Amino acid sequence: MCARLHLPRHNFCRGNSHLSKEQPWNIMRRQLITSDAKSAPAGQANAVQAEFSKPGMSTEVTQKVLRQYKTYLSWDMETKLRPALQLWLQELGTEQLSEQLCKLPHLLVSTPKKRKEAYSWLMTKGVSAARIQQKAPMVLTRELMAVQSTFEALQQAAAFSDEQMCTLLHKHSVALAYGPERVLGTLQAVSALLGMPMKSDSFREVILAASDKLFFMSPITLHQRVAFFCHMYATGTHVAKTAFTTGVFVDPEPVMQARAAKLQEQLGWDSMQLKQKLSAFPSILNSEPSTIARNLQAMQGAGFSESQVLAMCTCSPALMGLK
Repeated sequence: MCARLHLPRHNFCRGNSHLSKEQPWNIMRRQLITSDAKSAPAGQANAVQAEFSKPGMSTEVTQKVLRQYKTYLSWDMETKLRPALQLWLQELGTEQLSEQLCKLPHLLVSTPKKRKEAYSWLMTKGVSAARIQQKAPMVLTRELMAVQSTFEALQQAAAFSDEQMCTLLHKHSVALAYGPERVLGTLQAVSALLGMPMKSDSFREVILAASDKLFFMSPITLHQRVAFFCHMYATGTHVAKTAFTTGVFVDPEPVMQARAAKLQEQLGWDSMQLKQKLSAFPSILNSEPSTIARNLQAMQGAGFSESQVLAMCTCSPALMGLK
């Protein structure tokens, strides 16, 4: 029902080919290096925490940042950590820096200059850099050339107009956090599943209308999950488009399957009814079974009989997902 995805092997499997051939001593060496980076000596860890606390950052913020980005624990104090902190403190002040580090723990890897360059360039393209910063702050920590490469790859691959690029990035801001291969792979996955050329109007409409989680996962994962949903629950090829717009792909296949089975149990649907309802309303699978159970109980509590509730949900499945 959904087309197989034919993507260049090197785009996604480049890192895997050597792993199976890697010698045990190389694996052990890598693990030791990784372990060392993650578990700095107590003295070093205390010194790093003290450095963060000097400008007035709370212990809670410091511990959260160091827990999420342990690499700081291995930074040289004099040549790397302190200068980076001072740069950002001059730019933001303690309060704003604390807020930004909570949102983006690896912020100190970048510099205020890089952020300003990316911010200014996005503005020249008509993109709201402030919105990008709010939705995907990691984008503004990338090198300007990296942001430009991804932007151009997206625009050229699907022939988006400048106006469409603004709409696209205001919704799918996180796309600019990845390299060209990753975002092109996502476009290829959608194109393969829908059977649409990437430079067609219909394809661009789907991308612009797609769930804002579209670029959050790898192209292979995206393809596998939508293909699974189509295979298991779709009544026609048109359902793949609805799957992209509703974001049914955010959950792994076992979760989809478990929730679908629970739906059948709760509502007494047979396999055909399940397919019909999920084809029309894929977003039902985004709801936790507990949410659905609570809504069913609430409707009965409002005075509807069990048979009336089941009839209402069969006619309007979206009622079950209300929060």
